[in-house]
Amino acid sequence: QAIDPEFQRLRSMANVQGGIEAMRDLEYAYFKTKSREKRGVMAVDFERLFVEGDLTQDILLKHGDSIVIPKKMEMVNVTGEVRYPGLIPFVPGEGVNAYIDRTGGYSWNADQGKARVIKGKTGVWVKLDKVEKVEAGDTIFVPEKAERDWWEIVRDTSAVLGQLATFIILAQSIAGL
Repeated sequence: QAIDPEFQRLRSMANVQGGIEAMRDLEYAYFKTKSREKRGVMAVDFERLFVEGDLTQDILLKHGDSIVIPKKMEMVNVTGEVRYPGLIPFVPGEGVNAYIDRTGGYSWNADQGKARVIKGKTGVWVKLDKVEKVEAGDTIFVPEKAERDWWEIVRDTSAVLGQLATFIILAQSIAGL
């Protein structure tokens, strides 16, 4: 079937090039436009359009628009300060700590309190204790502890103590007048 990109609606894409079967992994799909009015990535909920039939998501396509449907990744990416970072096979119902344990656990330099799960569907960063469930495509990021420059800490502490001593000596000399 011939497609006239100036007047084609997004939902009609289910009828061409593999159709809805090629679009079965819609949760990570996104739409890019080169339109002058709205250049860049647009928010379109493909599941609402193709699965639920919500026509509010059925946008008008223009020449140069792109629909990107990445292959669904049945993995969880555990990265940062863990012993063996990498892609871990997704297991439904498994919690964050189980994935970290499967990478050998935290490394010695891990800042566990600042670890986050980056949701694959939305890109939202979530604290580990606030994660409801880990999903395929999520990334668990464990940052390293902040470096401390001990010389800088000693220098700053000495400066404060010196100022405090100067203030005490000044106060004593004024009180002695």
